[in-house]
Amino acid sequence: MARDMHDVVAHSLTLLVVHAETVRARSGELPPWARERLDSLAAAGRQATEEMRDLLAVLRDGTDTAPLTPAPTLSGLDALVKTARDSGNPVTVTADGPLDDLPRPVQLAAYRIVQEGLSNGRRHAPGARVALHLRATATRIDLEVTSGAPPEPVTRMPGSGLGLAGLTERVTALGGELGAGPTPDGGFQIIAAVPNTHQGHEHAHR
Repeated sequence: MARDMHDVVAHSLTLLVVHAETVRARSGELPPWARERLDSLAAAGRQATEEMRDLLAVLRDGTDTAPLTPAPTLSGLDALVKTARDSGNPVTVTADGPLDDLPRPVQLAAYRIVQEGLSNGRRHAPGARVALHLRATATRIDLEVTSGAPPEPVTRMPGSGLGLAGLTERVTALGGELGAGPTPDGGFQIIAAVPNTHQGHEHAHR
């Protein structure tokens, strides 16, 4: 499995980055908006390649060894939002509470939820407004990622639903809940609540 993923997926991601950077090298012939899109494309490809290599290392070893690169946290929220905005989706962000104090597994789950919501917006509703709400308390974090309806008709891109299924499994494993579905105005929304598991462990030891 690891070899097949490397030969197919990792190779394709690397090729995507190479093509983006090759075109970017001729940026003098491109308008500013195109240069920004290429930069975002190359950055996303590099990040995906690094995460894929970490996953392949685990598959080859057959163990849950620590990843080669740190798992993403909510400190990367601004970069996710910037990528979405650079891709043409206006994003508004409301964030309350001590996000940086959440335990890393909870931050990783929250990061993946935001990542999936913004990615869905880019794929299925390019140009639509996206509202992102995060609220952290001493016991949980609540998240909402709501994408509006596409401003123009778009060709529906195929999807297997594996992204949302994986998120549901990740959130459930932390004792949380996740729901997703269309909104009345033709958009799409992901809602999740993830308990602060670290806080629960602290109380358990007292």
